[in-house]
This record gives sequence, C-alpha cells and structure tokens, in this order.
Amino acid sequence: MVNSLKFAALAITGVLVCAPVHATGFTTITQDFWANFATEGASEFSYVHQYNGPLRLYDVTIDWTGYAYTSFQYGDEEGDPYEQGFTAGVSYEIFGTDRFGNGVDYVNGTSSSGSAQCTTTSCSLYYSAGGRDVYAGASAVSGFLGNDYLTVTTFSYIDPSFDYANAGVSGTITYRLGPVPEPASWALMVGGFGLVGGALRRRSPAVRCA
Repeated sequence: MVNSLKFAALAITGVLVCAPVHATGFTTITQDFWANFATEGASEFSYVHQYNGPLRLYDVTIDWTGYAYTSFQYGDEEGDPYEQGFTAGVSYEIFGTDRFGNGVDYVNGTSSSGSAQCTTTSCSLYYSAGGRDVYAGASAVSGFLGNDYLTVTTFSYIDPSFDYANAGVSGTITYRLGPVPEPASWALMVGGFGLVGGALRRRSPAVRCA
C-alpha cells in the first residue's frame, strides 16, 4: 500500500511539473533592425524594442549581415592596372539603457584582408560579412527587458582608403519566450510534493516475535 501511494504521488507530481510547460510551450517574437552609415558620417537606424513580459525571456538571438563600400582616385593618369591591398570590416552595435538604468552594449563584427584589382584611375572596394549571436541566461538577456528601446548603429572600415565608407547593417532579433506556471499549478505541484513526503514518513507496523 505504501509503495502504491509513493508511486501515485510521484506520478502526480511529475504530471504537474511537466504539464504547464508542455501545455504552453515556447514562443518567439522577431523584429527587424537596420542601420546605415553615410559618407558624410550621418547615421540612420531603427530601434530594437525591448521585451517586457509577461512570459519569461530565455534567450535573445541576433542574426545580422553588413557591408562596407568605398572608392578612391588613383594618381596614375595612364590608368595602368594595379593591385590594391586592403583590410576591411563591418560591425554592429546595440546600446542604450535597460529598465534598471544600467548601460547595455552588445557589439560584434568581423574583419578580413585581401586585395582588389584596379584597372582604371579609380578603385572601388566592397566587403560584406554576417553572423549570429545568442545571449542566454538571466544576466545576459536582462538588458533586453524593459518598456523602452535600444539603439542600433553600425561602423566599418576599409584600409588604406577609408575615411568614411558607405556601410550598412541589417538583421533580425528574436526573443525566445517560455511559460511561467500559473499560481494554481504551483499549488497543485506543492500538494504533490506533500503527498510524496507523507508517503515517505509512513512506516509499516513492526512485527513482534512471540
């Protein structure tokens, strides 16, 4: 009898623990963002609106692509072909203040080096890159919580010809949200634990020898 009660209590508790999660499941919210960096240095950008509940925020994924472009004049009046070496990179940055007043600053990017064949008195260089960043855990995603928004910008470089390159970055930011058990579910689950505890405390009557 005691073993049957223990098994029943454990089964009930397992159902109560798992049911709220499987019933609700995970959901996602995705929004687009972009930013442009013009030759004059002026920046245009969109905002990332922070998530503010009611579901629990588990992680944030940022998928992004970017480019940098520049051109310059070469001093050879005859227009002889030549090879121009360069290093290049594009990056993105999401920054601002979270709902607690703490600074938020997420940044990533990539760079490379190479060469370009220039066949006229001018030369153009183009570079593109992309990536995926995942921020998981309470401390990592806390900056994405709040009623306000975060600012998106981009910066880039192409050497040796870079002063101000035309550049841009765009992508999506995805919030992965999970269920929060309702108070009634928590009460039932605690009751299940109580049944387990009660079953463990029960003892079979001792058998006395004649």
